[in-house]
Amino acid sequence: MNITEILKSSAEIVTVARMGETELGRALLKVATGERDYERHMNEDKPKIDDSDIKNDFRYKAGAIKTWNRVIGLNKEAQEVINRAEKKEGRKT
Repeated sequence: MNITEILKSSAEIVTVARMGETELGRALLKVATGERDYERHMNEDKPKIDDSDIKNDFRYKAGAIKTWNRVIGLNKEAQEVINRAEKKEGRKT
């Protein structure tokens, strides 16, 4: 899904693009990175198939890692949207 399908206003896109520039944004990215790294470590070191508890299954953990990667990359994706819009209008960032 494209970020512009979720964030409809340019103000929201700019806010997400600048997420890494604020203390709150950096803290949230740090938490997301930590959660992703933990899931990745558990999945790589102790992968298991667990049909009785899906949260322990390596496939569930792989999906969680993908989701955390998406969250971590949102600010870059938002910046790309801004850059494309500015290029279309003939401006530079």
